[in-house]
Formats: sequence, C-alpha cells, structure tokens
Amino acid sequence: MRLESTAPDATVMEDTRVPSRGPELVARYSAAKSRQDVEGALALCHEDFVLDAVPFGIRGAGKEVVSAQLHMFFATFPDYGVTTDGVAEGDGVVASWGTVRATMRGAFGSFAPTGRTFALPFSCVFVHRDGRLASERFFFDLASMCDEIGLPVEKVAAELRAFGAAGEGAESSAPATDAGGSSGASSTSGSRRSGSPSSSARRSA
Repeated sequence: MRLESTAPDATVMEDTRVPSRGPELVARYSAAKSRQDVEGALALCHEDFVLDAVPFGIRGAGKEVVSAQLHMFFATFPDYGVTTDGVAEGDGVVASWGTVRATMRGAFGSFAPTGRTFALPFSCVFVHRDGRLASERFFFDLASMCDEIGLPVEKVAAELRAFGAAGEGAESSAPATDAGGSSGASSTSGSRRSGSPSSSARRSA
C-alpha cells in the first residue's frame, strides 16, 4: 500500500486523458465534484458506477441514477467542496480523507434551507478498474452535519430511514458492481434508493 499526502490548497490540472493511476483518477473526480461538475466527474466512471452515500443510507447504481442524485444534492449544497489531506492506494482500491464543506442553500427533504455551513472530516473508498472508477463509498458524521447546519438529527435520520425503506427493492438497470475487499465496500445488486430526500419532498409537496 502506498500513502500519498496532498497539500490542502493543491490545484488539480485539467487533462483530457483518462488517467490509469487510481490516485490521479480520484483527484480528478473529486475536483470535478467540488466544482459541481457532475458530467465531468461521471466521465471518469464506468457506466455501472455505484455511489454509496453511507451517512444518508442512499446508494445509486448506474451513471444516469447517480447523475440525478448529484444534481439534486448540489441544488441543496451548491458550494460543496472537499479538501483532500491524504490518499492510500491498494490493489484496485483508493482511500482518501480530508474535510468536506458545504452550505445548505436549498431544501433537504422536508427541511427548509438554513443558510448555514458545515465543515467535517470525511473519508472515501473508491474501487477502480481499467482506468475508470467503479464505485465510491463516502463517509462523514451525519449528527455533526445536522448540528452545524441547524437541523434536528433525529428527525433527519428518521426521514432518511423512511426514504430508504420506501426505496428498498427498487430495481436498477445497471449491472451489479463488486466493491468488496478489505476496504469495507460492499457488493451492489441494484439501486436500493434511486432518488434523494430532496426529490421525495418535492414529489409529496
């Protein structure tokens, strides 16, 4: 395993090539997401890419589903960005960690925007193959996020659980992606939750 450190203010240069090294691939993907460039980020991913937002209990399988999720998330947190402090690389797996920051400018489920910002430690585990990302698992502390943006964590968690339960068993058009191994990533058999709390609230409004 190799460990790499990145400066907090490091700039990722644009490159039209698809990188083959895992850390470079993750750096470009993370930089695109921090610009809210959904198409640019997903251009670095396989068609059956899986995004697992662990604190929210929401998993999307397939680029079309993930694109919709990210667009809705960025509507709520339009200044989302991460600072990566370190990277660890294994066989087909990359882990990264640092700080995630975002301001709640839009509705999150049934909760109105508070205009408050959170800044929290995060970690991600990525699986890659053939020069593209196959999956991402994103971890941070939901209770701390709610505290910093002024939301009641118990009610947010309950709403997320209800949303997840409503989406259980939903079929995905994307093939299953195995993100197994010691990273803690799990095999996916479809998109259990193919929307977002924000979209659920809009549908019920």
